[in-house]
Amino acid sequence: MPNTKDPELTALLDRLKKTCDERKKLFPEQADEVTRKAVQEVHTNLQTQTKKPRQLPLGLLPTDLCRTTWCRPMRPKDMGSSDEPKKQVFETPWGRLTVFGPDCSMREEELLIIVLKRWIENNCKPLSRSIALWLDDLGYKREKPGGHSAHNCRRLKSRFKRLLRTSFELEQPQDGGKTLETASHVLSYQIDENGGIARVAPDPWFVGTIGIGFITGINLEERKKLKGDISKALHRFLSSHGLEGHHNIFLLAGAIGMDMTQPEKEIRRKIKLAISELKRIGFLLKKTPTTNDTLHWYRSRQVLSGKKLIQDPQQISELPADNRDSLRDA
Repeated sequence: MPNTKDPELTALLDRLKKTCDERKKLFPEQADEVTRKAVQEVHTNLQTQTKKPRQLPLGLLPTDLCRTTWCRPMRPKDMGSSDEPKKQVFETPWGRLTVFGPDCSMREEELLIIVLKRWIENNCKPLSRSIALWLDDLGYKREKPGGHSAHNCRRLKSRFKRLLRTSFELEQPQDGGKTLETASHVLSYQIDENGGIARVAPDPWFVGTIGIGFITGINLEERKKLKGDISKALHRFLSSHGLEGHHNIFLLAGAIGMDMTQPEKEIRRKIKLAISELKRIGFLLKKTPTTNDTLHWYRSRQVLSGKKLIQDPQQISELPADNRDSLRDA
């Protein structure tokens, strides 16, 4: 039998060897046939035991949250303390959205996308997953068999804490000059360091209010290939739009949360670097030009977007790839 460090595979091979040896003793004249049947039985057993749960092909965000968000491209050293609350106000299709909480970057946004993705896969129930699996989802490499470094675990807790301390108030106009006001946190979590488990649940008011309307799929494999935060923010923003279009780069910079106090030439330079990176990974076509401070973009393929997909995960996971374009928000 081959050597392996995988304990599950080692146990499987031991079972296979034991089964073959026992049956060869009983039926020595049919040794080859006994071995073939034993392998087939163990293989069938293995497939039954290791069947993976259904997984969504993409991360998901409400479409309007792709276009207006409190998560901004910023370096860790530029972020304020997680204890330092700030206030941001946005006019959105939902109504007036006021967000309170500490600075959140592309790293917190990525965690939120993954939380929503895993929550939907779990039939919209609270999640209980190992800390290691959360870090795997975020693209961190395990530094030792079965585990991550203590430093990366602290990073994960910091991101959860910033999202926990983020709350929002939404004022929606109603008939007769009245308003419907909703206040909520984004999520709740519990981290059990002894058990190595992180339990997470998006706030039902958050997903119930912000999740109304159109949902956009975020290609996480593409996003992981991007190095720059501005590239990631632009990827998210353009994913919520059509195959082609145009935007003034300064309006675009403001929409994705860039620092607008820096010189215009710096904004131009950083936007152009992000566009180059999106071309490099194949998200934008090479012919995408920037002329007279206007980005004319051409995406290489459609993205998944549609009404209330967050409430119907089967619609996403079971839809043939060739037909997913029919859900796109034109």
